Amino acid sequence: MLRAMRSLILAMAASALIACGGAEPTAEPPVTKAATAAPATPALAASSSAPESGPAEAAPPAVARVTIDTAAAIARLPTNAAVYGWFRPAAADTLLSWTKDPKRLARELSDALPGGSVRSLLADLGLEAGAPIAFSVTGPDRAPLEKIVKALAGGKGLTGVQRDLTKLPPNGVHVRLLATAAPGADVAAKMAATLSKMQAFTVERCPSAGQPAAPRPAAAKSLCGLAPEGTALVFASRHLGLATATIRGSQVEIDFVDADDSLEREAALLGARTKAPSGGPKDRCTKLDPEADLSLCADADQAAETGAASGMLMTLSAVGAAGDGLGTDSRREIAKQGLAESMRNIELAKPKRVLLDDGTLSVTLNAGGFTALGSWALSKNGKAGIEAQLTQARCATPNEIMTVLFPLLVAGFGDRGADFAKIREREVHVREAGFGAVLVLFARTWPNFLGSLEGGGAPRLDQAPITKACLSQAGGRLEAKVTGGKLPVDAL
Repeated sequence: MLRAMRSLILAMAASALIACGGAEPTAEPPVTKAATAAPATPALAASSSAPESGPAEAAPPAVARVTIDTAAAIARLPTNAAVYGWFRPAAADTLLSWTKDPKRLARELSDALPGGSVRSLLADLGLEAGAPIAFSVTGPDRAPLEKIVKALAGGKGLTGVQRDLTKLPPNGVHVRLLATAAPGADVAAKMAATLSKMQAFTVERCPSAGQPAAPRPAAAKSLCGLAPEGTALVFASRHLGLATATIRGSQVEIDFVDADDSLEREAALLGARTKAPSGGPKDRCTKLDPEADLSLCADADQAAETGAASGMLMTLSAVGAAGDGLGTDSRREIAKQGLAESMRNIELAKPKRVLLDDGTLSVTLNAGGFTALGSWALSKNGKAGIEAQLTQARCATPNEIMTVLFPLLVAGFGDRGADFAKIREREVHVREAGFGAVLVLFARTWPNFLGSLEGGGAPRLDQAPITKACLSQAGGRLEAKVTGGKLPVDAL
């Protein structure tokens, strides 16, 4: 359970390593090469978020863009995720080239990147390097965890709590990835062969029409036997939980769960999540850009649920790990504090004055830098003021951001709500809430925190790799565009 928070990050870092194959293909729109070749780097394409031109620098070879049915891919994602998005894994090679010693990093990552680059790994896995990958992240269910933490806070004994936990359905993080198979590739075979060479994974290819089950030691547990029907490949990892892979035409679908539990219970969780309704974010996340190297949006309410549930899992793990070493009073106090801090996520997602929502971030890279485009739907509380302040786009250099752009936001949003009058207390609540609060603030609540930057609280931006920042509004949305040089990858 303690791994739930870390898994949200690990799942995305490992997504380039995950794919599927082997099931009988079904009809799917054809995959076609884009009409024009990709620009000089794999991270550029004609899109609203394309970076401004930078100085010519050595960059990885171009990757030809591939056109896919993006609407069909998004529709395969669950309806209740906290985060939705697109990413292009091959763009990671540009980031790797920005490190101080790319060759040394390549040696350190040799197990995960045996060919020295992400695009070579994609080829080894049988995936189309020029196609974007859709993804979603869904957190644990809060309600059953909250009930148990409340019981613990009320003085229930450790033995009773542990007994209640064993009766709960398995609970954890679910990540879905939708990639594209390379034309003619036997993805299942290539994936099984590639992942089997990596120390992090235990891999089993599942039998399908004309494909017998792979041999395994007599004492070994069948991963395919635990997987939902139609699975082509199953792989497990001590760090990443359990994952299954299937193919629908050219679409490669991966479902990953981590519940820090037994294989059987994680398989049950995976089966439940794969049967959950799909359809994507529907009316949300309208500004996701599949042409960007990374484009994601966060649902503030679901992000708050994810943050709260993960905090409760951590509280239960802490109490369980201490065992009888904690007295009843200490367990009760830890549970009370953990419950209060976890629920900060829910509180932060419900400001008295909602000023905007539907936060979306799209990032593209070129050889010399990046462009980041943030977009938010303005609420009735924030729309008129922002439209009045931003009758045209306003731009600033890093040294001018706080003197030129910040006052426009303060004046435009106006009243930030009585519940944010004591802003320093709210800052403490963010720290107590943990990682979920970051998603909540990005998606909805950051304008309510503008007071944090008043009175000497502004960060120094003169050392940031930013060249220009611009604010604009149109169609009921606020947009913030930032361009800059190479990101300090080594410091991230």
